[in-house]
Amino acid sequence: MHFIMALLAIFLAGCGQVIRTSTANDFFAQQSDGALMSYAFARGEFTITASYAAKPKLLTISSDPQIRALPDFNHKHTLAYTHGPLSTDEVDIILDNGILKTVSSTTQDQSIEAIKAVNTLLTQVASTQTALNPPVHKALVVNTPPPETYKYPCTADEDIKVNRIVDLTYHKTGVLVIQQASSTCSVRLSVNYVKLKSVFGLAGFPNNYEESPTERICDEAVCFRLAGAYEVSATAALYNGKDPVLGADKKPVVTTTKVQMFAPVHGAVGFVHFKRRAFVTNSTKINFVNGMVSEFYAKNPSELVGFLSLPSTVLNSVVLTVPLVK
Repeated sequence: MHFIMALLAIFLAGCGQVIRTSTANDFFAQQSDGALMSYAFARGEFTITASYAAKPKLLTISSDPQIRALPDFNHKHTLAYTHGPLSTDEVDIILDNGILKTVSSTTQDQSIEAIKAVNTLLTQVASTQTALNPPVHKALVVNTPPPETYKYPCTADEDIKVNRIVDLTYHKTGVLVIQQASSTCSVRLSVNYVKLKSVFGLAGFPNNYEESPTERICDEAVCFRLAGAYEVSATAALYNGKDPVLGADKKPVVTTTKVQMFAPVHGAVGFVHFKRRAFVTNSTKINFVNGMVSEFYAKNPSELVGFLSLPSTVLNSVVLTVPLVK
């Protein structure tokens, strides 16, 4: 019986992380029986476009319906999968352009089968001597009503279109890109602000009691950037040469738009532990859309019930083994 208890201690010690983030020079990763896979945190950007239509002389602002998720090469990590000697593992890691799309694992603990096999072996020797409809983050675009049609004193008959790329994660606005131009009139598009309204969290416990964990938590789990709700305000103005074009009310022709959408948040880290469980089959999965978590799934049967089922499957052979060894 002491032998069986010693085996149980070994089996329980074998429980640990199935997948975790590791550095390239991690001794643990180098010594493990598994695989390494690199990925990058996601950052989100979208395009705001201002357009002037020569007919019927309208100035409007539009934007992408959702962000473009791009890899942030300044924040790269490496996932390390490690096989457990007493576990049947099924691991699936999918990347999309270097960004996490799916991370899942299903592990089946083989401790009970191993104990029964050991007891069968001892008996034979003694006889001769003994285990998220993803909601897709959709952008909510809020535009101001189209401006009143004015007879702008702009001599251009050509349409004008300009745009800017906005990096929501880093609150950066790209340079003005002129897609179509006029020799006399121009459109000036400016981004007034990029504001983070709220963060949508996901954290797998324990997290060392940190309310806002940093990327250090990646050493213990699979980590990623959390999603945030952003509001962006942009203004477009029509110019004739260096002078602003005046409308019928004698005021500069200006239109303003506010856009709300989800994007990965710089400095906000989420994480999920992918662990083996003793005596049971358990599964963990997270799916991502545009670099943000869209689904979390976990199936964790009771380890206690699995342990309590151990005597009924093992002690029958233990009873036979003990007398035969004497």
